[in-house]
Amino acid sequence: MQRWNRQRMLRLAASHIAWIRKHQTPGGGFLGSTNYRPYQKVWLRDHALVSLALLRWQAGPAVQRAARFSAKILEQEAPRMARAAALPPGDPRALEEAFHPRARYRPDGTWIRQPWAERQYDGVALNLWFLMELEARTGRPWLSSEVLEIGLRYLARFWREPCAGPWEMYDQALHAWTLAAVHRALEAGTSRFPWVSPVVQELRAFFRKHLSPVGLPRKMWWQGRAVGWDAATLQVFLDFGGILEPAPARRLLALLDRWLSPDGLGLRRFVIPETGERDRYFGGGVWWITSVWAARLALKLGDPSRAWRLLERLPEGPLPEQWPGTAWEPAGRFYWHLKSRSENQGTPGPAQPLAWSHAAVLQLLGDLLEAGAL
Repeated sequence: MQRWNRQRMLRLAASHIAWIRKHQTPGGGFLGSTNYRPYQKVWLRDHALVSLALLRWQAGPAVQRAARFSAKILEQEAPRMARAAALPPGDPRALEEAFHPRARYRPDGTWIRQPWAERQYDGVALNLWFLMELEARTGRPWLSSEVLEIGLRYLARFWREPCAGPWEMYDQALHAWTLAAVHRALEAGTSRFPWVSPVVQELRAFFRKHLSPVGLPRKMWWQGRAVGWDAATLQVFLDFGGILEPAPARRLLALLDRWLSPDGLGLRRFVIPETGERDRYFGGGVWWITSVWAARLALKLGDPSRAWRLLERLPEGPLPEQWPGTAWEPAGRFYWHLKSRSENQGTPGPAQPLAWSHAAVLQLLGDLLEAGAL
């Protein structure tokens, strides 16, 4: 096994930055994938997370172009968010997608009209947070104070309302990932707008009471109860930290390994024991982003070995969405194989490359260097 050192890690980071830049459109948005047709669009969530990973590595003009795209979307959606935030509690129009920004856009920022769950609050939250982080780094505002406040008021109004989660499913639930992302953005806004602080406290109390009734974050609050286990909840103790105390992190990682890992290294997305459901997308295989989250949390808890083992498993070149040969639902694998062939000019998925996968590895490399784990 080749020894890891700082120079090798910096070279690896540079290669992932290069792959990410291939996903950036002339308008600044990051495509989900460059050559997988169903993902040749800009997800607000993915765009923000990729941008934040690049920002950590001070990736210069690419980050600035990404910020301009984020600001463009938020500015064009500000009137829509303001109208939605003004809806009174209980108004049935609050869950109509026409009142909300989209989850995904064309590279020029226009809407994509497809039968897909578009009401997803995490995209707005993460782009607001990205622009606030960039302003803190550069000393330059990338979004007007007026639009920033509209976005925060939109989140303050809607965090209690159901929406689709990070995997774009279960739009009648409140998702731990979404609430943690919204909490992160609102918390970042407290220094600018005093009215945000009590909203943050209320959200945090709700999360701790309903989404983590025994201290461990569950996948979602659905039909009056907390259900499911989801690798996305690892972010509660990583980039979206602060909504829960860190003490349960070790127990959560062990539990997710038991439910979702085939080998103690890779991690699938989710399972809902209460209903017997589990991930079926391309058979529910192991994802790179979820596996990186697990390695990052293990490192944070003092164990770098999982991170090193994961880096040794990295393929050269473009990173896919999922690991091959890890499906646990053969029927789901077969269905999505056929469907993706028809959508991708005969080449089946999953997506390869996936910008989010490369961004996740960048975050892991950053953690290792900051932890002095060499």
